[in-house]
Amino acid sequence: MCCCISVDAREAGEGILDVVITDPARQPLACDVSTDNHGAYAISYIPIVAGTHRVDIRFNGECVTGKPCAVHVSGGHHSGKRFFLFGLQDRHC
Repeated sequence: MCCCISVDAREAGEGILDVVITDPARQPLACDVSTDNHGAYAISYIPIVAGTHRVDIRFNGECVTGKPCAVHVSGGHHSGKRFFLFGLQDRHC
């Protein structure tokens, strides 16, 4: 099952979104980042193993959430947790 994360950077202006997702063994996972070309991004990935995955999202080199987020995956399926990150002012997971 696919995990999805939404990032709204419209108020942040133009920039580059970098995403690194690692599994519980700190191995990187492939992810797909798509954009609507107006500052909204969709990140999707498929977790392979259960456990806590680390999601590090940066916009123009600045950590969007203030620190990497933890996503718990159980039973080989995602937890259903969905992130909504609006701009760089409201940093939460």
